Amino acid sequence: MSRRTNATGGQQAKHEAIAAALRAMITRGGLQPGDRLPSKAELSEMYGAHFLTVRRALKTLAAEGLVRTVPRSGTFVAQVEEILWDMSAPDPWDAAILNGATGAQDITVTTVPPDARIAGRRVGDLLSLGDDELVVCRLRRRSVNGSRAVLDSSYVPYALAKDTVLMSPGEVARGVQRALEGLGYRPDGEQVSIYSRHPAPHEADELDLTPAATILEWVRCTFYSPVDTCLEVRHSVYAAGPGKQFAL
Repeated sequence: MSRRTNATGGQQAKHEAIAAALRAMITRGGLQPGDRLPSKAELSEMYGAHFLTVRRALKTLAAEGLVRTVPRSGTFVAQVEEILWDMSAPDPWDAAILNGATGAQDITVTTVPPDARIAGRRVGDLLSLGDDELVVCRLRRRSVNGSRAVLDSSYVPYALAKDTVLMSPGEVARGVQRALEGLGYRPDGEQVSIYSRHPAPHEADELDLTPAATILEWVRCTFYSPVDTCLEVRHSVYAAGPGKQFAL
């Protein structure tokens, strides 16, 4: 495989060098959003590279969200959607909407077993449930400015949620926390974990991402008195990449 030495003295594969050159043209304004890139044949000639090497470079840029390929039309510089996520807000999506973004969401409510996994941990363990206790999952598929941006789920014990508004597939007025307060529980601290990783197949499909893309995974366990137990696990998966900023 053809390689070149990069600025740090290491070796850089040919497709990485091509991707770096095109990336620099995009980020420095040489190519604007909506501009069509040269064809694969033209890029092959420009960089003295095999067609498959050029295709691999373009796939790298697509995974980063910098370009998009339109069948029979070519590869174009992607329109970068600027979003600032305020992760210190009670609901970062609500905060983005208040800051001028256009939002939409659909909600599904299901019951899942305590063995369901969140960031590698059993949701039943996070909620201190027994092996035969079910969990209610409220999944909100949320879009910003017309693009799917976040998968946001709240998990609460079924024993608390049954026969309450938490089982409704509609939006809960003032959120899950207010619903739990209405049942006599008061929030008394939280534990937050944040991870970055590649999306699972179903996440890539839901968020229209490539498998090599990056997501931000946010897990918040809210504890309530008088039981001193986590009664809500909030699990959010955000599409990351160009134009996405996360303020902690």
